[in-house]
Amino acid sequence: MIKAKQPCSSICFSARPWVAAVSGTIILAASCSIMEKRVLLKISMEGDEINLNAKNELFSVEEIDHFVNHHHLAFLYISQTNCSVCHALLPKVKKVLAEFPKIQMAFVNADNVPNIAGHLSVFTAPVLILYVDGKEVLREARFVHVEQFKEKMKKIYFLAEQS
Repeated sequence: MIKAKQPCSSICFSARPWVAAVSGTIILAASCSIMEKRVLLKISMEGDEINLNAKNELFSVEEIDHFVNHHHLAFLYISQTNCSVCHALLPKVKKVLAEFPKIQMAFVNADNVPNIAGHLSVFTAPVLILYVDGKEVLREARFVHVEQFKEKMKKIYFLAEQS
């Protein structure tokens, strides 16, 4: 019997999706007309379990601006492909954000969006930015103290929910 670790929902992909299979992992990438964004879905097998991992990745400055301006609480995780700190920090940040369900998270690979440096003044990686109603309210970069980050997020989240 195959069991999914996470619930999944149906999404109608309108654009031409592409699929790749690497070492037992299937990767599906497509634009989704319902959510108005690109979606990267990674499907992998571990024994008799299927793991589904949808990643909300933004690929242009326009997509970043749209995401930030269309969510009350928007969080950007900006990383680079060969950044070991980025890859080590991401699971910790996801765990923190799981405590704040109204925050919408998106990923930006600075290698894919070189204009981001000038647009958001990002000159290192990783960079974590929280926006409330399109305004930047928190920025952490490179070496992030997770507990301090969590406390800052908690305060901002509480204040944003009161407004």
